[in-house]
Formats: sequence, C-alpha cells, structure tokens
Amino acid sequence: MPMAAGLKGSSDPRLGTITAFIFMSPLLNPVTLILTWVMLGWSIAVARIIASVAGSFLLGLLVNRLEHRLNGKPKPASADACEPNACAL
Repeated sequence: MPMAAGLKGSSDPRLGTITAFIFMSPLLNPVTLILTWVMLGWSIAVARIIASVAGSFLLGLLVNRLEHRLNGKPKPASADACEPNACAL
C-alpha cells in the first residue's frame, strides 16, 4: 500500500495504474507462486504469471478509459502546462 500511495501522490496520478498495481501485487506474491508450482506444476505457475500480468494490464486500461470518459480530459500536472484561457481555475 505505501507504493500505491506513492503512485497516487505522483505528478500525474492515473487511477488505472494504481488499480492494476493493487490487483497484481498479491497475485504475483513469491510464496503463492512457489506453492502453485509445487502443488500444480510449472505450467500452471507460468500460466498464472501470464494471466496475472495480462489481467492487470487490461484492468488498468479499462479503469483509465472509464476515468477519462467520466471526468473528461485529465487535469494537467501543473498550472504552467495550461495554455492561456484554456484552464479554468
């Protein structure tokens, strides 16, 4: 969670990036991956890694797209990025 808080506090926070990170962190836990490999075999463990990365990537894209649709254009990182009369304060 501290890493997610750091991502949220960055200059250009994207909700999809934070969501994908929070989603993928427990899925790629080394202990869970080792247990999957020992109990179900290496092919299932590799499939789990691929599915986790692909699923979190798609989830992040979906959340970013929905955020963009609901909020319109994302806010600029700083006031200097606005053109004159283009950004309403």
